[in-house]
Amino acid sequence: MKKNYFFGALMSLMLVLFALPVKAQVESLADLFGKYQFTADMEVMAGMEKYAEQLSADCEAEISKGAVYDAQIVGFAGATSQMNINAISTEKKMIKATNPNTPQLWDVLYLANENGDYPFGVFDNEKGEWTVESYGPVYMSYDPATKLITIPDFTVVTCDIENSKATVVAKFTNVKMTFKTSAEIEVADLSGSWHATPLGTYGSNSESSIPAEYDFVLTKTGEDNENYSAELTIGDFAPVTLPATFDGVSLAIHAKDVVLDATTGAVIYWNGATEYDITFSYASETTLSMSTPLCIGLPNPEAGEDEPKYTMEQWYMNGSAKRAAEGGASFDWAGTWTVKTTEMVSLTSTEFEMVVEYVEGPGIYLITKFLGNDVVNLNNGGILLTPSADGKTAVIKAGTCLATIEAGVSYSILYDMNRSADPIAVTVNEDGTLSIAEFCVATNSYGGDPLASTLSGYYSGTVATKVVEEEEPVEPFDWAGTWTVKAGKVEAYDGKEYPAEFEMEVTYMAEWDMYLVTKFMGNDVANMNQGGILLTPSEDGMTAELKTGTLVGGSYPIYLKMYDMNATTSPVIITRNADGTLSIANFYVKTLNYDTSEETPAVFYQSVTASKDAVEEEPVEPFEWTGFWTVKSGKVDAYDGKEYPAEFEMEVTYMAEWDMYLVTKFMGNDVANMNQGGILLTPSEDGMTAELKTGTLVGGSYPIYLKMYDMNATTSPVIITRNADGTLSIANFYVKTLNYDTSEETPAVFYQSVTASKGASSIESVKNEGAQVAVNGGVITIAGGAQSVQVYDAAGRLEFSGVASSVANLSKGIHIVKVGGAAVKVAVK
Repeated sequence: MKKNYFFGALMSLMLVLFALPVKAQVESLADLFGKYQFTADMEVMAGMEKYAEQLSADCEAEISKGAVYDAQIVGFAGATSQMNINAISTEKKMIKATNPNTPQLWDVLYLANENGDYPFGVFDNEKGEWTVESYGPVYMSYDPATKLITIPDFTVVTCDIENSKATVVAKFTNVKMTFKTSAEIEVADLSGSWHATPLGTYGSNSESSIPAEYDFVLTKTGEDNENYSAELTIGDFAPVTLPATFDGVSLAIHAKDVVLDATTGAVIYWNGATEYDITFSYASETTLSMSTPLCIGLPNPEAGEDEPKYTMEQWYMNGSAKRAAEGGASFDWAGTWTVKTTEMVSLTSTEFEMVVEYVEGPGIYLITKFLGNDVVNLNNGGILLTPSADGKTAVIKAGTCLATIEAGVSYSILYDMNRSADPIAVTVNEDGTLSIAEFCVATNSYGGDPLASTLSGYYSGTVATKVVEEEEPVEPFDWAGTWTVKAGKVEAYDGKEYPAEFEMEVTYMAEWDMYLVTKFMGNDVANMNQGGILLTPSEDGMTAELKTGTLVGGSYPIYLKMYDMNATTSPVIITRNADGTLSIANFYVKTLNYDTSEETPAVFYQSVTASKDAVEEEPVEPFEWTGFWTVKSGKVDAYDGKEYPAEFEMEVTYMAEWDMYLVTKFMGNDVANMNQGGILLTPSEDGMTAELKTGTLVGGSYPIYLKMYDMNATTSPVIITRNADGTLSIANFYVKTLNYDTSEETPAVFYQSVTASKGASSIESVKNEGAQVAVNGGVITIAGGAQSVQVYDAAGRLEFSGVASSVANLSKGIHIVKVGGAAVKVAVK
């Protein structure tokens, strides 16, 4: 059902003529949806004219439903990205954009206050205070009768992120959005059964006897989809029926003096009131996102005149409500899908990966990877995928960006088969695969005319198959014990010294089935926090949440109080590492004066890790990187139709005179002469990893070479990691074909799941290439005097490296002697 909010000029005139009371046109955020004309007085600063083409002081803007937030403004001052609207206050007649620079509205420009201050805030470490506040939230006023929106003066700036400085590009004053036409809003039918699930640490009260989830059934009370009765079933309470309304954006269940239990006096209330709206934002036909909580309170007979009349027994917030699936469990859209085009060859790739993620908070599905592109940043979290009520079909939002072709100018954009922004239908097949309707990809400017775009791909007969990954059983992890905590950086704001290394003790309380941190920052925090600081492991045991807003030191009246990295009471996330250590998220500590309740910045901890029991570490044996390695790749994707080896030899040589390691053979090719002696390999200080230099040649000959890059086709080094069994894991890497004469580079091959093991097969490939050596007993003599020599055993392990004319004390057996670029296999008897 579609709802049109436009009253029309004739009706407005009649209301005036007959002096009837005028009803405000804006009673909810949905009433503001429609087309607007954005106007302002814009002053471009001298020398900043090059940015002016990205800005507009007179353009069309639109307010519409957002994918994740309640609404969005598209076209704000000519911006190519949407500005997210988080809330509306009909009492104050304002709408609110909490984080106006998320997402970034222009390619390199940001919104700032009217003074042009750095929009992300500046903290003075010496003074221990914010000298510049971050920009936002932005409150925009509206006229409920005309829908004219007035926006505070602002500037558009460029940012020097490293130095926290901003430069003003343009000033905007007298900023308005003048209403033009209303939008038709599809008011979905919400009738049916719904199950509400809170989210996060404070989603519900886990200690309450009332269940942490509840159900409600919506039944239409009219012919439209706007009026309902809502029957709520909460725990063992008798069901209650309340009126509800839906405007296409927000569902409001109207609670007024609802007594759930006459014996205990339990009521539904919020913020001290027993009359309010329990609200949900509409995400899709199957999901509603909680907006205003539902709380259950018990009478507080001891409350004073100005004290709350109820105590909270249970609360439900920060989550979503799901429509009950018809005929059993709902279809699981989330996961990694292999997508293939079978009936028509596309102009780009006929097979690609699609990743779908479910976002708990708003309760929506987002496509985060499509056609090989990471589509998160360009689409405010991803491309919206909306399942139908029966879970048998879904639609993919079209008119969305897949990749930037030329920054701020052109994008690769997903369209339907007619090159329009109509949604793309997806159907669930009986075998669990998905059939995706015809769609196309075109290059266009964001918001430009789709028919003026350049077609780059057309897809038909497209089927997606879910990639099923077997989950390995997770070993139970023992959080309890004594941990040595080390911080990579400790920033003190009050001139005092704080420990960069301290003891943390975690205790498991069996009677309560909970973990408590009883010692932190070297201090006994049990008595300060009623037994300790709550540590809550996740269901999979891979992370844990450390409660903040807790005391971690000091004594009356001056204490230390811990917060998360943003100085809020969100939990600090602790993550398990593969080696049994912990990584603790950055956290912030303030000094609390208990008598005055004043809090001042104390210290900021960064790059924090923890290892168990402070056991003395045994000396690490030096790792021998040199030698012959057999490299094997789990997957080799060739882009140019040629064959590339999935298994090849890599040789690493230590150059003693330069104290460096060089890869002299790679992909089975001699890469020493191509790269001035070899490809640089730089081990880390702890010897657990090494960096292999990229942007280097790994094959071919003049004029056509093979050139290696990292997995993102950049010159960041390829990381090689030592495994416990002595093998190596080599990060995915990318190889291009380089035409030396034209400097043109084209994709060649992508190596994935790469490992390397020492020696073994490489022994057979050693040939006598002219190295003149003599063997006498256990001594090998090199003809021509002292030279650079390496000697390996039969397994490819280095036995000697250096400048010498002979090598003695070698064991009996086969050895490989390498002199310069030549090698020979010899037997010592």
